[in-house]
Amino acid sequence: MRTKTELLREAQRQTASARQRAMTLAARRRQAAAAAIPELEPLEDKVRSLGIRLVQLAAAGAKEEEQNAARAERAAAAEKVWAEIEDGKHYTGTVKSLTSYGAFVDIGGVDGMVHISELSWSRIKHPSEVVSVGDTVDVYVISADKEKKKISLGMKDRSQDPWTVFTSTYEVGDVANVRVVKLMTFGAFAEIVPGVDGLIHISQIADHRIEKPGDVLAEGDKVDVKITDVDMENQKVSLSIRALLEEAPAGEDEE
Repeated sequence: MRTKTELLREAQRQTASARQRAMTLAARRRQAAAAAIPELEPLEDKVRSLGIRLVQLAAAGAKEEEQNAARAERAAAAEKVWAEIEDGKHYTGTVKSLTSYGAFVDIGGVDGMVHISELSWSRIKHPSEVVSVGDTVDVYVISADKEKKKISLGMKDRSQDPWTVFTSTYEVGDVANVRVVKLMTFGAFAEIVPGVDGLIHISQIADHRIEKPGDVLAEGDKVDVKITDVDMENQKVSLSIRALLEEAPAGEDEE
């Protein structure tokens, strides 16, 4: 039989062995857990990315749905415009864009074009002199081609004829303050009233000989002129600066 000392030593060896096995098992578990963390991190990233993508898709879907609704609404409005449009009809529209030759105006789902000559009775070089993008304007239909889907619009106030305004305001011999709108080799055109221009012949620009109108005048200048002739049949007006210059000394002598 084993002595008590031997039994005690055996018990100690078993205890130490059990403790070693427990420590080894714990170490293996820690290693397994550590090995699993790198696998979990990419999974978390994927879940996070998926969530972000789902939110983006939802937002894109909502935006597309909103755009589709807007397109459907505009199409319905355009259909109504084309069904009811007729020459002379008035609309309140919004200026959408400008070009060198005119302005495009949205009259409710359909864009029409106001040619530069229809923006104002006054002579202008660019539509931006009269309107800007975003402006609300009153327009009327000059013509509408339903087959080609083209609409010509006007903005000029046609309730008053410019020639009638001119003839009721001025007559031959009157003095008017005019704006030079265009220089030519043979003279200068000047606006007397919006829609009516008169010609200042090169010989009537100064009281001395000049080589060209630009020697004395520039576009945009405002000058006093004398109305020397009115052609009622052809609606043409002759103007003179020289006549006023030549009359000035005579007036001073009388004094």
